[in-house]
Amino acid sequence: MKIVILDKKSMGEDISENPLKAFGEVIVYGATAQDELHARIADAEVIVLNKVKLNADAFAAAKKLRLVCEFATGFDNVDLEYCRKRGIAVTNVVDYCTASVTQHTFAMALFLFEKLHYYDNYVKSGAYGAQDRFSNFDRRFYELEGKTWGIIGLGNIGKKVASIAKAFGCRVIYYSVTGKNACEDYDKVSLETLLTESDILSIHCP
Repeated sequence: MKIVILDKKSMGEDISENPLKAFGEVIVYGATAQDELHARIADAEVIVLNKVKLNADAFAAAKKLRLVCEFATGFDNVDLEYCRKRGIAVTNVVDYCTASVTQHTFAMALFLFEKLHYYDNYVKSGAYGAQDRFSNFDRRFYELEGKTWGIIGLGNIGKKVASIAKAFGCRVIYYSVTGKNACEDYDKVSLETLLTESDILSIHCP
């Protein structure tokens, strides 16, 4: 079986493709431009990718293709309807980034809420040591506790963010894009209500 990885550079250098060699021949490309695509996937039975776009034109060159593997969560770069018609399976890595995206969400929220950029520069510039007062309140900062945190998209990442926001003392409300997600721990609201009432808004959907 021929397995072609189209954009290894977007995976990170700490991820090894060696486990795939147990399933067949593995061809690795650091990056693939659209005009290189046809030649690289012509004999592929499995394509592993992240950002390369696979549309009907690209698939037409891959006569042997049986499986497309996204090493991310999204499918927006793959023509799913075409794959269904041809019987090509498409899969992804469901939970690969839940913890890291959640952590980054709170890193950004705290960075903004506590005006960390301003105060970090204020100390490092020497202005804090030179001032004639103990504290500096030139930029007002806030606590998360008591704020309303609105979430659009309550999937795996959205639920993780909600649980941590609640631990910070936030009221959590959410809007389900598909209408399918439900969670009794938080208030499900309309998009208009979410936008009206949220102090913080985080989006965790395609």
